Amino acid sequence: MAMERRITYNLILIGVIASVIAMLSTAFAFQKRIERKIQETLAVNSEMMCNIYTFVRNYEELNNYVPQGYHIQVIDSNNGQLLYDNWLATAETDTEDKYKEYQELLESYDPVETLQRPEVVHALSFGEGSARTHRLSSMLDEYYYAIRLTPQKILLVRTAESSLLAWYVSMLPTLFINLAIILIGSYLLSVIATKRMVAPINRLSQRINNETLDFDGDMVYPELVPFVSEIYMQRLRNSRRISELAEEKNKLTAIMKDMSEGIIVFDRSRKIILANDMAQTFFSLRPEDLDTPHYLTNHPTLKSCVDTAMRGCSKMIVTEIGGRQLQITADPIYSDQTQTAVVCSVRDITEQMAIDKIQQEFSANVSHELKTPLSSISGYAEMIEAGIAQPQDITKFAKIIRKESGRLLSLINDIIKLSKLDESAQIETEPVDLLELAEETVDVLTLNAQKKKVQLLIDGESSVVIGARELLLELIYNLTDNAIKYNRENGSVTLHIHGRTLQVADTGIGIPDSAKPHIFDRFFRVEKSRSKEMGGTGLGLAIVWHIVELHNAKIFVEDNPGGGAQFTVIFPPNK
Repeated sequence: MAMERRITYNLILIGVIASVIAMLSTAFAFQKRIERKIQETLAVNSEMMCNIYTFVRNYEELNNYVPQGYHIQVIDSNNGQLLYDNWLATAETDTEDKYKEYQELLESYDPVETLQRPEVVHALSFGEGSARTHRLSSMLDEYYYAIRLTPQKILLVRTAESSLLAWYVSMLPTLFINLAIILIGSYLLSVIATKRMVAPINRLSQRINNETLDFDGDMVYPELVPFVSEIYMQRLRNSRRISELAEEKNKLTAIMKDMSEGIIVFDRSRKIILANDMAQTFFSLRPEDLDTPHYLTNHPTLKSCVDTAMRGCSKMIVTEIGGRQLQITADPIYSDQTQTAVVCSVRDITEQMAIDKIQQEFSANVSHELKTPLSSISGYAEMIEAGIAQPQDITKFAKIIRKESGRLLSLINDIIKLSKLDESAQIETEPVDLLELAEETVDVLTLNAQKKKVQLLIDGESSVVIGARELLLELIYNLTDNAIKYNRENGSVTLHIHGRTLQVADTGIGIPDSAKPHIFDRFFRVEKSRSKEMGGTGLGLAIVWHIVELHNAKIFVEDNPGGGAQFTVIFPPNK
């Protein structure tokens, strides 16, 4: 529609301009023709009056042959003096105003100026001459013709006609009427012509949107066919490209949606142009935050990373947001050597930092725990080697070395078990009867229980769970062994098995409430001196915790109503 209007307006404008130019040029040509006619008539009449002058007796008789509207003057060719003026000759019989005008004309007459007039100069040299002047104030053109009457006299003839401007002014009403008619006609014809001109183009544009481009059976502009064909092919290429980009975008969106890392992309104005679900969760992004750069003011750490990346440098920082330890990495994005955006990757390293801390503490504790027995072994061995030990002490020292070696061996075995449990993402499972494992554990630990004067009891029924048999046996063994070690003389340890629940309850020293949150930490001991005296490594309950985690079970520790502590393990339903 915009093209049709523009074509219509241009055609109307062309029609109006052409019409105006035609009328003005016609008037100009007509006026020029009239001017030539006036000049020719003036020359003929001047020559006629010059011929008549030879037969008349005076100037008054000559005036009888002067055409109406002509003004004649006879001047002396030597000094330019005015010898005769037909207007002055008849001024007395004319109106008073005319008489004053002629008197003023006579007073303003200048002989020198008259001799310098171009038509007079030409007449003095060649016998005749002509000239024309324009008077804008009166919109008249004055025509002059000079001819020799005698060697001493010049006849100067003057007449006046309307100027070209006067013609145009007089034609204005007709011009406006014609212009209005032309304008209406041009509009109607332009609308019709435009529709006929645009119709083939519209049909071509419709064909571009079809599945196939067909030019048969209809009139189109041949010059436009290659152009439209190229547009059509480009449209097909663009459609395929758009489909590919849409598919890639969907894949990218799906990938980013399931990413554990947050991704935020900022443009050069620091507006968020892309943020996946994880990033929105980390920073509590709302839809209105995606369209404003002011969001960064709420997170100075993120703003610092983005500002650095905007300057073309990458930056990584760890900060706490919403109780999480987040690692934010900002990198600039370039396109054709020009930085266009900044991408921020956000990773939740809370768990990793906790694991690193545990590993650091574990390494420190392992070093400490290994150092103690090794120091004892090394010290007593050096004493025996150096002969410092008395013969009666060698047996005592050997016993201590054996004890510390056993403790060291137990510690190393527990560390190896923990290391394997840490590396085990999956375990081989099978149906396992908890009651059978409890009975097997009791059989193995009966001797230890008898030494401690502790009674081992089993209460429950057969209960089959899905798990790793060796690991579950380790779990029950560690809980029962701890219950024996930290029990009282003549106490008891009871293994309750009901459904998917395993309970190990003792009547021992119990666990303080302040220690319960840390009971499963590595190398944690409620009473360190007593634990070392009993040969504990401080890793038994840590191993229990790992085994529970691998079986997706839950473990709780609480006080035993009968005194002591009670550990409860609840296994998930069998699948």
